[in-house]
This record gives sequence, structure tokens and C-alpha cells, in this order.
Amino acid sequence: MDLRTWKKVLLQWVNECSFIESNYITLEQTDIEGFFTVYVQQAEAETEVAQALQSQLEHPTQSPGGRNTRRPTALQAFIKEIYPEFTLHLDNFGHLVGSDYLYVYTLLLHYTCVKRPSEFFHSICKKLSDATQTCVASFFQQTMDRPQLTRDCLRQAIANVACVIRTTQNSSEVPGGGGGGGVARSAGQYSSASGPETGAEEAARTGPSPGN
Repeated sequence: MDLRTWKKVLLQWVNECSFIESNYITLEQTDIEGFFTVYVQQAEAETEVAQALQSQLEHPTQSPGGRNTRRPTALQAFIKEIYPEFTLHLDNFGHLVGSDYLYVYTLLLHYTCVKRPSEFFHSICKKLSDATQTCVASFFQQTMDRPQLTRDCLRQAIANVACVIRTTQNSSEVPGGGGGGGVARSAGQYSSASGPETGAEEAARTGPSPGN
């Protein structure tokens, strides 16, 4: 799947979450920091964010040239703490660049569906169209063999979704609208033939499950 199509998947998820005002057309126009503020509450990840911010204070990121330090936002600290292998791209003012929204939203989706499954986000994913749920389930399957979600690994995992979608649906287009059960139905074919399931395998097979 190309990145443009994957953005449509993420936009449907962001829209369904309804955490921010719908005054945007593209993913890059969304208020990602505002989205994260509500996301943290619904994901019950306040402790993780607090720990991440504390860690960043103890090990601050230097600005270009090392002249001074830059205090990260809660979102930036969270990503650095939970996915340290992923390097954020920031502008000269310390803001996340628009081209990184795709990857950060992808990691936020992965966190509440695979890394720390959430019942709240499970219910949101069930409202997505069947085609979108199939894309998400396929992406989760692609990440199972990629414990380190670097930028290149995410890009490759997204690209590999195209092969799965085109094989099963003969199309990589993602229509809008609500659906139900697409993740559970489509992901079953990607499950391991034998052996115990990992968290990612179970998430891909059944969709996001209740958190701990």
C-alpha cells in the first residue's frame, strides 16, 4: 500500500476518534498535539507520559549545534520513550514536521491495538469500514516480524500491506463509512498456523482487545 492510501486509513481512524475539531482535510492539517492530549486520557497512559517527560528532562535533546536544550512536548516524549528506535523529525522550532504525522499516528494506533490493547480503541476500530479494518489488521501482521519499528520498518510494513490487500480485494483503495468485524474476519488468514499467539498476532486476528 502506498503512503497516500495509508493516510486515508489513518484519517478514518482520527475522524472516528473525534478527539479534535474536524477542521482539516489532510492528515498534516490535524492538531496532532491536541489529539494526543485526549488520546492519553482514553488510553490511560498518563503514567507513561509522565515517566517519558521525566526521562527527557534527565536526558534532554540538544538543539542543532548543541547550543541549548529543547524541551519536548508530551507527544514527542511519549514516542521517544515507547518507541526509542523511531527518530522524530522536528523543525527548527522543535515542532513535529508534517511528513512525520503519518508515522506518529501509525505508532499511536499500534500502541493501543498491539503494545497496550485498549477496550476503548477496540470499539473505535470496530466502527471503521470493513476495508479499513482489513488494512489495519494486515499492517499489524506486518509488524509482527519487526520488533523495532524504525522509520524504514514502518515504511516497509505499510508497503507490504498493498500486496495483501490487492491479493484479497484486488484493490488498495480504502472507502469510507462504518463497518464491522473486518479486522477479525480478514486477519484470521494471517495468523500463525501453530504455536502460542503473540500480542500482535492476537490483535491482528481479533482486532484490538481490552487493555490490562
